[in-house]
Amino acid sequence: MTQIRQVTGALIQIAKERGIATVLVGHVTKDGSIAGPRLLEHLVDVVLHFEGERHSQLRLLRAVKNRYGPTDEIGVFELTEKGIHGLPDPSGLFLTERTDPVPGTCVTVTLEGRRPLITEVQALVAPTPCPRPGARPRAWTPHG
Repeated sequence: MTQIRQVTGALIQIAKERGIATVLVGHVTKDGSIAGPRLLEHLVDVVLHFEGERHSQLRLLRAVKNRYGPTDEIGVFELTEKGIHGLPDPSGLFLTERTDPVPGTCVTVTLEGRRPLITEVQALVAPTPCPRPGARPRAWTPHG
């Protein structure tokens, strides 16, 4: 804890003296929390998470803490051979272009932070013995 406080304090002092932004990169555990003591989160002005699936080229930049602004904004980025590029309108990535409608799909608008995203939702349906969705099936009796 003392080492984290001392090193972070020295980096903050240098950044303030020279007027530069400083980025500290940390590790996130499987459950999504920052690894190690949470002290570092309290010493910095902004905590950002860079999220995404391992095999996907899309990444979300999400603010978890922002001492000087909102935390409900996200940035959407695409990883390419030439680097990371911001996507100002990523909705087109979440839509499938079709000429004919497909049963079980619809287009909807969702909010991710303050950003509206147009996405396609697909529903899979199967027959059920239940009289209505969400109900439990009746117990079988020999008399019906």
